[in-house]
Amino acid sequence: MTDKFSFPAVAFGSLSFFVGVGLCSPCTDPGSIKKVSKTRSGSFEYVVFDYFKPPDPAYSGDTAHRPFAQDGRGDPVFVKGNRFKSVTFRFVI
Repeated sequence: MTDKFSFPAVAFGSLSFFVGVGLCSPCTDPGSIKKVSKTRSGSFEYVVFDYFKPPDPAYSGDTAHRPFAQDGRGDPVFVKGNRFKSVTFRFVI
């Protein structure tokens, strides 16, 4: 009996969630990252960060080492390659 009602409840809940997400306006605050893209040229890979009017475009870079962890939860993240860089933007949301 509960199986008949659980599917419609889950479907309605999912639909409500995704409709709500679609109605949210994108963050356009100064310093917000709006797009991250990557490209390759020969044996070099580039990551390009596009952001809204940064108040201070300063950044720092450093060599990074495994193991890497997901921000927030701390779950391990597998990353291919042998050399890594960590880039920190100041005042970027």
